Amino acid sequence: MNMDREKRCSERETVGPFEAVLECDGVNYAGVVENVGKHGLHMITVSKNHMASFIPEVVYKLEFKTPSDEKAWVKCEIRWVHINKTPFHGFTYRMGMEIMECSKSYQKIVESIKVN
Repeated sequence: MNMDREKRCSERETVGPFEAVLECDGVNYAGVVENVGKHGLHMITVSKNHMASFIPEVVYKLEFKTPSDEKAWVKCEIRWVHINKTPFHGFTYRMGMEIMECSKSYQKIVESIKVN
């Protein structure tokens, strides 16, 4: 077993970053999607005012658009969250997400960048 490689359920491709909005408990968090795959993605968001409650294994809706203005959405389960506190940004959240359901436009985006 190769311990240097991150464990994932599907391959991912670096993208964008794509501007994104994650809906969590009635609050929208702006962020960016950094990589995508058929079954998962990676997102970064920040919160200056308070610590957000991004709970692993809860399903959230994430909407984003590509630089060419294609809009897509996914319903995803947060698998892991890394939280850093920085003086300038407040709390930074890096999240790995497993996709539970997605729009046809998301499927087309993934297919167009040849993700397995």
